[in-house]
Amino acid sequence: MYFPFLRGKQNELFAINELNFLIKESQKVTPIIEPVNLNSTTRRILPEINNSGVPFVLIVNPQTGDLSNKGYEIYSPLLEVFENKNIVSLGYFITESTSISELEQVMNFYKEFSFSFIYIAVNYNILNFIEGSKEKRDIDYHIFQDGKVSNSFSNSFKQFNRVIIKDCFNRLSRNADYQSAEYYSDLICVYRPDFFGFGDYQVIGSGTGGGGPAHAVALHLTYKNSPESNEIWIRHFVSDDKEGTSNVQGKYFQALSKLVEFLNEYNNTPETIGAKQFRDNLADGVFHQLGFPKKLSVKHHIELMIQLLEPDN
Repeated sequence: MYFPFLRGKQNELFAINELNFLIKESQKVTPIIEPVNLNSTTRRILPEINNSGVPFVLIVNPQTGDLSNKGYEIYSPLLEVFENKNIVSLGYFITESTSISELEQVMNFYKEFSFSFIYIAVNYNILNFIEGSKEKRDIDYHIFQDGKVSNSFSNSFKQFNRVIIKDCFNRLSRNADYQSAEYYSDLICVYRPDFFGFGDYQVIGSGTGGGGPAHAVALHLTYKNSPESNEIWIRHFVSDDKEGTSNVQGKYFQALSKLVEFLNEYNNTPETIGAKQFRDNLADGVFHQLGFPKKLSVKHHIELMIQLLEPDN
């Protein structure tokens, strides 16, 4: 089972919504969405995703963005318009300071929803709460961010549905510094039997910020490295023009030409909707700003995971 972690920005939400039919049909994907705001786009797209029948984890205590440190009650109007409340799991970050009373309050406030816990720190007090509440409340998933908790801590939850999330994207401070290709992840091969599912941050990474205007445009595409293995690699396509911050459109199409050339020559990776849309964009020559290729890369990566997962996973 694949759990893509998305920060809830506009193009990430668009990617999920535009793949809703494929995600629902596959029954292999449960997105984890950490909203960065509750603007009009978020309030429109999240109900559309839910109403299409896509299951997802919606985090109600974001740690980043405009909604960090806001009360979980602010999500109530949004959740009220969801048609399929039974397929939404409310996610809650567990930190070292999360208390049992805090969890009881939020779970009592949203009694009609099940919950999932995302562990970004070790907190053994939560084990007592889990053991005491498992007969009373539905807890769908225990999600562990790789590198944030110990193996011994996550192993304490072996009787539950455990998910491992790893940031596999090697983000560089300058687009011009990306090289041709590098290893991305083999979680799809190794997450079983210890974990129920696995997840990543696609080609975005777990970082929250972006720098100023880039001197080079870099596009990123994941792919299957060889016919014999499901090991995933990532290729970076950097514009030839790396000077100044102007000519963004020209730089984009320089990078896009390289990406499409790779798609046309490399046969190990299955065709995806995102890949086709990259080809179409090169053909039509329309520049949609740089959020657009990020959306296509996310769509491609999620569909790639769907295609590579075994039918019983």
